[in-house]
Amino acid sequence: MTETKPVADSPAKAHHWINDQESDSEQEVGLVPHNRGYKLKRWATSDEQHSGNKLRATKSITEEAELIKDGKKHTVVKRKRRSVDEASDEEDPYTDINIEEILSPIETPTDIIQRPSLRRILKSRQIDALAGTAMEFIEGEKNFNKILCRLSSILHEDDPQYLDLHLNDHPNQDTNGTDEEKKEDPAELLRTVKDLLLENINYSNEYLSKLQGARDRLTKARLQKDALYLELRQQAAEQRRYHHKQ
Repeated sequence: MTETKPVADSPAKAHHWINDQESDSEQEVGLVPHNRGYKLKRWATSDEQHSGNKLRATKSITEEAELIKDGKKHTVVKRKRRSVDEASDEEDPYTDINIEEILSPIETPTDIIQRPSLRRILKSRQIDALAGTAMEFIEGEKNFNKILCRLSSILHEDDPQYLDLHLNDHPNQDTNGTDEEKKEDPAELLRTVKDLLLENINYSNEYLSKLQGARDRLTKARLQKDALYLELRQQAAEQRRYHHKQ
């Protein structure tokens, strides 16, 4: 009994069947990172070349041109240019920016107040904000420094509200305590606390000095900036009056 072998499909049918299978898988998965089955053929039309191939730009954003070189015709695909009518200033936020005006060098000092980007620097309130922040830090550190100084005066028995407090008078130690407790000397412990407290007060005073110096420099810079802005405005007004007279 002879077996009947299935008749093999023609290469063209197999090729179309592979394309159909890949197109179905592309719809499910998405972008296919290969061009299997979509290689360009000389006899293929434009629609057959680009239909279903997600590695190529869609026809809505591309245009084709034929290039004839050495007697051979080549199809060139390039991105479409947006027409002038379709362009809109609202879509481009950088339309009104004049790069030449921003990057051109300053010829006269009065150019500073005539250019918005430079005038904004002189009119900025950032230095005032920094000076205000420094003042807040100074006030907070002063309050902390007062607490440390008050505690130091109490430990040194200099506070008028705690004159009856005698820290040097120690009660009799309990003889049943451990050896570590017996070795602790209250006078030595009080001396250590006073030294550490004095050290923290010195650190706080140094921190206050640095903050005050920074705030003074910020205030000086603000005053100089305001004076410079007024001086440049006066010079610009004088130049305008001079040009009007001529």
